[in-house]
Amino acid sequence: MVVDRADVLPKDALEYFAALAEDPHVDLALIVIGSLAWGAALPKRAPNLHSHTYRRVRLEPLTDAEAVTVVPGLHPIWADTTAREITGLNREVGGTLRGWHRVTAHRLAASAAGTGV
Repeated sequence: MVVDRADVLPKDALEYFAALAEDPHVDLALIVIGSLAWGAALPKRAPNLHSHTYRRVRLEPLTDAEAVTVVPGLHPIWADTTAREITGLNREVGGTLRGWHRVTAHRLAASAAGTGV
């Protein structure tokens, strides 16, 4: 299960995820995504969930070179996109996968509407 924006969830939700992780009858891999500040506060805010933390990983924004390599595989809409266009868009979205998701959704919506953006 992937929980994004966990930093905006109430403590009860975090405790529920900890309970799921502790339940021997639940086969669950839990990926919790939140801000750096939230991750640092996790031991105090949700100690049970923190106790199940295997690894904390910080995801850096994609560099332009990484984006040129990775983005064409994110969605078929990017398959024939030039490296120059990907680099420009990567700078606009700040190199974040959230940004790429947003621009992909916009491009798909524009394509479906026939505007060809």
